[in-house]
Amino acid sequence: MNEITIYSKSIDNLFEKWEEKHFSNGYKYFIRDGIVNPDIWYNMDCPKICYFLKEAYTYEGKYDLPDLVKELKNKEPWSMWKKVSIWTQAIYNAFLGDISYVDENNYRENIDKIAVCNIKKSNGNSHSEEKNLEKFLNEDLDELKEEILLINPDIILCGYTFRYLMEVLKDEDIIYDYKNSPLFAIWKDKLIIDYYHPACFYPNRVNYYALSKIVQVAMKNHNILTKYKKY
Repeated sequence: MNEITIYSKSIDNLFEKWEEKHFSNGYKYFIRDGIVNPDIWYNMDCPKICYFLKEAYTYEGKYDLPDLVKELKNKEPWSMWKKVSIWTQAIYNAFLGDISYVDENNYRENIDKIAVCNIKKSNGNSHSEEKNLEKFLNEDLDELKEEILLINPDIILCGYTFRYLMEVLKDEDIIYDYKNSPLFAIWKDKLIIDYYHPACFYPNRVNYYALSKIVQVAMKNHNILTKYKKY
């Protein structure tokens, strides 16, 4: 079996067990996420980025979508995901050595290249309550880690979820220098970025340059992901 088939079967098996667990606990929905387009993900030559976020909700404000990946793959990216596309481009450009901001953006192409892992996969809301999120995190720690391992990204961008990811990974082999480099950590051969949620109100240009710089500093200080460096 090739990588795409292995991932698809493995993630389906994980979600089926996870969904059954959620329904048995009385939750109404289970929202699947993961790699948006495996055919592209496993054949691209740029870093694989997974957005580790709090919870999913649709462009219409509905919180009952059964499959976030299908929504992202089949619909034109809506507001927050346009920001995600710009952030993704900022990271790619950091590896190219050209961080010039460009207003034009191929939203669809960039969203097809990412993965998403939400902590809360049932009954999402546009504003997360910390206690409620902690409840889901504690119930699903093992499943969340398994999902991240199956996705196997090069970069995990935490949307105001860094401390939650640390609980999922259990500080396993993590290099984190809070004093000198508070915005990123290294986990094995992966870069973890501690950043805002994509729904933040900071201008696109500000986030673009901030993320580009974070990636460049991480590459310089830790000699990480050099196979993607084009300059």
